[in-house]
Amino acid sequence: MSDNTDGKIADAGAAVQRQVNRADDAINEVTTFVRDKPITSVLIALGVGYILGKITS
Repeated sequence: MSDNTDGKIADAGAAVQRQVNRADDAINEVTTFVRDKPITSVLIALGVGYILGKITS
């Protein structure tokens, strides 16, 4: 492949890796929040479920 194509592939790979890292960080934050505040987490989940249920029905 040409150097330009190789560079674009490397850039795309780096962008994907950054997004994977961001998603992993978000999962870790949510996990920490749920462990620290389980009751609040359940209430949030119930509220979101209720609202989504109202919207979709």
